[in-house]
Amino acid sequence: MRKFFVLFLLTILMVSCASAAVLTTARPFGKGKWVGLGTIYRDANLNNQSPDFTLTTFGGAVGYGITDNLDFYAVLGTAASSTLTTSIVGFTIKTDVAGSGYGINLKYVPFVEGKRMPFSLAVSLGYKTASLKQKNVYSPFNPFQPTEIDKTQTNTSIAVNVSKLIAFVMPYGALSFRKNTEDGGEASNQLDVTLGSAIAWSYSGAVFVEYTNQSITPVTGSNYTSGQIAIAVGYKFN
Repeated sequence: MRKFFVLFLLTILMVSCASAAVLTTARPFGKGKWVGLGTIYRDANLNNQSPDFTLTTFGGAVGYGITDNLDFYAVLGTAASSTLTTSIVGFTIKTDVAGSGYGINLKYVPFVEGKRMPFSLAVSLGYKTASLKQKNVYSPFNPFQPTEIDKTQTNTSIAVNVSKLIAFVMPYGALSFRKNTEDGGEASNQLDVTLGSAIAWSYSGAVFVEYTNQSITPVTGSNYTSGQIAIAVGYKFN
């Protein structure tokens, strides 16, 4: 029973922090330019439970070009998990997670694609925080009375990404390292590899499609991987 309780407690540690959600190319916005982005992404295999235990997040981002090579953007989202059903000592137990969060990012582009550079390269720093609630959490001291757990998570990250403009398509990739914490205590380290593409539907608008493989190393427990699929629609205001 104690193992079961810890398993469910750890589930909430990762549901927001594990999300990669890069959804940005290495190309800068441009000084004084505003960018808007609407997103939906889904993470699978939450806390190494099962590929069917997923987290779906809806959100948006607003970006601004501080200089020709430095961008700032803020993100906001709300998330809800699928229901995980587990059978233990003859009882069927269900749990789910919901919450909301926000984040900020700085992206610096030292190399911009042009005549002397075949691709754009960027380095970014990010911070994200989320407030989450998990329902139907069982304690070994009171196994027949479910409770709720409220948690606050933070995520700090550093990433390097590249992109290449090919006609109206811009493939991009990113490698990022994240440190995930919960209520001030370290929860896990994470390495993400992202591949995606921005597909332009006008001079200022594009659709983003990407996949991220997340390799997560908890402070306690075994290493595991989680996949994330993301879709977004972006527009740059000239």
